[in-house]
Amino acid sequence: MSIEVASATPEEFASYVAGVWGQISVEEGERLARLAGEAPEGLPFLELVSLHGRSLCYLAYGAAREQRFPNIYSVDVVRDALGALASGLRRANIAGLNYPGRMVQIEISSQALAEVWQTPLALLHIDAEHSFTAACGDYNGFARWLAPGGWLAIHDYQDGFPGVQRCVDEIVLPERKWEEIALAGSLLTMRMPTDQEDQEHGQRCKILG
Repeated sequence: MSIEVASATPEEFASYVAGVWGQISVEEGERLARLAGEAPEGLPFLELVSLHGRSLCYLAYGAAREQRFPNIYSVDVVRDALGALASGLRRANIAGLNYPGRMVQIEISSQALAEVWQTPLALLHIDAEHSFTAACGDYNGFARWLAPGGWLAIHDYQDGFPGVQRCVDEIVLPERKWEEIALAGSLLTMRMPTDQEDQEHGQRCKILG
């Protein structure tokens, strides 16, 4: 099954994404789609980690329905046969969207990518390892590249994932005056402030921390 995501009706997209396995609920996916349509134009999206690509589908749909086609990068590591199977399914699910922009899979660890990443981001979705150390590593590695007005989304901010909760409560939220903080299911989203003074305050906190 495939669709033309740039012209798909809500019903057509819903039917397509229902066939893509993933832990992102419809409520959470619709929130991602909304952020994709509101993110700053001209800059890419980055997602850590993508499994079968369900959340990527929502990001592509949300951008495409606004006739925006940013590059969308996804990061995942293929460690074994199951990982290779997931990678193949992800590629097939992405291809089935016929997204007019570029959707690029990067098959290295998020830690390795963070060491070389130097591109401003319109949207960052973190859903990789859920320990406190790993979650904070992903946040510190990539959130600093969010452009003013860019969106940060963190999945599994809920009981059962204390590492994610602790990272958000102790590191993410106190760092700056985030705008439009909202929770959809277990997807916590917030917007990078556009105020320059707050941007500078956030960078000083990161350096001092």
